[in-house]
Amino acid sequence: MLSFGRKTPPLTASSTGTRNSSVFADVALIAVASIALRIIVYAVYYTLIGVDTRGYAQMAHALLDWDVQLYDGYRTPGYPLFMAALGIHMELIRVVQHALGVGTAVLVYLLARMRVPRLWALAAGLFYGLSMHFVFYEAIIQTEALANFLVALIFHLFARRIARNNYSMGQATWIGLLCTFLTMVRPQYLPILLILFLVDAIRILRQPGPKGRKLFGLAPGAGGFVAAVGGWVLLNRILFGSLFLTLWSSSALMSHTIRFAEHAGPEWQEAGAIMVKWREYYREDIARLGSPEIALAPVWKELMALYHLDNPVAAYHQMNRLNRHLILRNPGAYSASVLVGCANFWRVSLIMYPELFKNDPARWICQHFWPLNKLAWLGIHLAFWGLLLAKMRRWRQIWADPFVLVLLTQIFLGSMLFQALLSYSNSSRYALSTEALVLVALLYLAVPVAGKPGLPHDGRSKDLATGDPAGS
Repeated sequence: MLSFGRKTPPLTASSTGTRNSSVFADVALIAVASIALRIIVYAVYYTLIGVDTRGYAQMAHALLDWDVQLYDGYRTPGYPLFMAALGIHMELIRVVQHALGVGTAVLVYLLARMRVPRLWALAAGLFYGLSMHFVFYEAIIQTEALANFLVALIFHLFARRIARNNYSMGQATWIGLLCTFLTMVRPQYLPILLILFLVDAIRILRQPGPKGRKLFGLAPGAGGFVAAVGGWVLLNRILFGSLFLTLWSSSALMSHTIRFAEHAGPEWQEAGAIMVKWREYYREDIARLGSPEIALAPVWKELMALYHLDNPVAAYHQMNRLNRHLILRNPGAYSASVLVGCANFWRVSLIMYPELFKNDPARWICQHFWPLNKLAWLGIHLAFWGLLLAKMRRWRQIWADPFVLVLLTQIFLGSMLFQALLSYSNSSRYALSTEALVLVALLYLAVPVAGKPGLPHDGRSKDLATGDPAGS
């Protein structure tokens, strides 16, 4: 493991047993507290079946029935496969999503416990597990809960790989498969495997001794990712005659271009005028609906009528041409919009409808507690930024640690920037699955305040979640 501290002393059987007992006790406490909150929310709040849910359910039926006519090109297969595995039973899906939320809180604890004092890690796991916005997103039949869990699981496996100086092909393959599934759940995570394996390759190249076999160990995971994602793109080519991962990308990008559509060139003047006409309605709908794709539906419909388009693939290409024209003609406006999207990424998002509460006292409590929950997470974001900027004078130490490197790269490039480039309006909602990484990164950066840089509080560089010495 690349760390800043002294060499690991051997662990005794008694110390390992005590450590594992404390981990089990902490995990039990986090699980019980998180489950209790979710039982309460389940009892007082109805399951939310949204517009997105219907699209996912249609895709799930297409997978179960092997009926390609039910597939419209808009959804990737990850979440529909999850729904199909649970029989498209909405209440069962919600219960499983709540269970995944509990699992994510435990994974946050295990990630933190690898390097920070026990109480810090316990506080992080409880804080995550008891945060309202995660619980209410789990009550919605859409991708957030599954994506949150997959991100935390992938980074937990990768952290263990680094902490134990592991180069096994099997573990790299599992990470590759999970990244593939995550990308099929949320296409915004398309860069995640590249980031993880690039950092892993740099770690391998820094190690002494033969490197070829270790680098080759990354091949099956990377190959599986390319085959699955590329295979889905080719399937769309067969079904629709065009290469694409999802048709949503053009409407997501339009959430940027609608902001400066009045600057369209002569050949796109009519389209620009339609976008400007609908812009104020779009802003109202995005605040109410939280989804640019849904809010843009009337704009999309009128543009399709303008260009006499009768199928979604033709519309996808035409809107991409329109988006490309507006971005190339107004690079400054697009860059400013991307910067706003990056700022939006750090807002704290919640979808909670008052009318879905089963009684007034529960609604009153949640509505009055949410501002405190939101303020706490904004404080986490500010502390993360402040600590990161303060540590930049020691940037060589930060970047020498492969896991901190991969955390920050994923947060800033793989999540914040990649999402902001594609969509203006949805950044804070799609940032939800990165919150666990931000919390863990904050704790890792703060470790030198409590003890030795990059080491657990007791000064030993080991995987405290498993009791194994780092480098084993």
